Amino acid sequence: MRQSAIAGLVGLALLWARPAQAQDPTSVEERLAAQEARIRELELRISQSQLKTPRLPQTAPPAPPSPSANLAPSLTPPASPPVPLFGFSWSEGLWVGRPDVVQIRFHALVQADTRLYFDTDTIPIPNQLLLRRVRPMIEGTLFDFADFRIMPDFGNGNAVVQDAFVDLHPFRGLALRAGKFKTAVGLEWLQGDPYLMLLERSLATNLVPNRDVGAALHGDIGGGIMLYELAVMNGAPDGANLDSDINDGKDGIARLFFHPLRGIKSDAVRYLGLGIGGSYGKQHGTPTVSGLPSYRTFGQNTWFSYVFDPTGVRATSIAIGDRYRFSPQAYWFVGPVGILAEYVYSATTVTGNLGTLEPKVTIVNQAWNAQISCFVTGDRAGWNGPKVKRPFSIKQRHFGALELAGRYAELRIDPAAFPTYADPTRSAKSALEWALGFNWYLTDGIKIAASYARTTFDGGAGAGDRRPENALVGRIQLTF
Repeated sequence: MRQSAIAGLVGLALLWARPAQAQDPTSVEERLAAQEARIRELELRISQSQLKTPRLPQTAPPAPPSPSANLAPSLTPPASPPVPLFGFSWSEGLWVGRPDVVQIRFHALVQADTRLYFDTDTIPIPNQLLLRRVRPMIEGTLFDFADFRIMPDFGNGNAVVQDAFVDLHPFRGLALRAGKFKTAVGLEWLQGDPYLMLLERSLATNLVPNRDVGAALHGDIGGGIMLYELAVMNGAPDGANLDSDINDGKDGIARLFFHPLRGIKSDAVRYLGLGIGGSYGKQHGTPTVSGLPSYRTFGQNTWFSYVFDPTGVRATSIAIGDRYRFSPQAYWFVGPVGILAEYVYSATTVTGNLGTLEPKVTIVNQAWNAQISCFVTGDRAGWNGPKVKRPFSIKQRHFGALELAGRYAELRIDPAAFPTYADPTRSAKSALEWALGFNWYLTDGIKIAASYARTTFDGGAGAGDRRPENALVGRIQLTF
């Protein structure tokens, strides 16, 4: 239709142009140019009119209007896209269902490690290949106000329930958690295992409880400006993971953490966090379950423990009475750089078990650590790991994200622990650690990493200092 209309217009234009040719036969080129210009103008007008008046499909005639078509607007809302009932992402795992009804999420963490020790001739520490963590996890949301998590761990050849809790959050900023979960005292301890700057936690984390059974009120205020937790737990010793209790004593846990500049849009200050955690309780150990801790190195070897003598020749040290801790802490993530620091103070009342005349002494142990990391590939550092901008791909020549990290840490034992409650020939008075490492994130959930740490000791040997530990740990990790 368009071509026939143009042809007709061209014919009319040529008929109209013939008298002009007789009057001025020498300007043929000019007249042709003018005619072509008019043809282009007419084509433009025709195309514009067709755009303003859309044509109906040729295969079907227009339907007659309904008598009530203009009486009232349609009350039917536009159809919304269907809500997906299953999916997968590195952060959410494999999920099925909807959180406003029932949603189940499946996660997994596998860490395959190699541990190598150097220059340890006087201490029989074997090199090791091991599964550090093997954690399938099921968590879910019911009716948008109840969460749950079940997470066993089959790493190191053991079967342990790490997390098993229910979390009710009917109100914004307030939730009630009950079951077994992480104890909220230390900062480094609360960071997820897949996202640590170095492959093992520092000496300072020895002084905070690990996981325990109890109940907690927790939440955040102001969109994450303030986070809080108040809990009552059975009362785990430093570094311990408890499933049950041996006495009536309980520990109260409290933690406040602030992001004071979260409302500012600048990334240079939004991810600055400051806080303090602490605990207080009364515990009473027994000769078989002392309620006292032991402390480990980066290479997971014990370097300090209290006296334990099942033969009864020497008094076994036990916890009796007050136990309290506090830990000021901070982190700061700025672009590719992450910084974390904390100080831990842990005090425990200790006695022997050979009679009522055994003295009671409060043993105060102190530790601190400072660590820094940087993504040399420019990826953003964060508390929950990076969001890899360019996941590894040979075809696209993408490298992933590379993080370099370093740490210094120190732990000092109270001199009052020696020699009555700790054997100076077996346990050191202090330990000092420095560590370096790299983390290569191929994707958000796949990582290849290595860390080297050297730990030196004051005392801990029959004559002089315990031999330094030089440990190299390599890891391949998968998590989702």
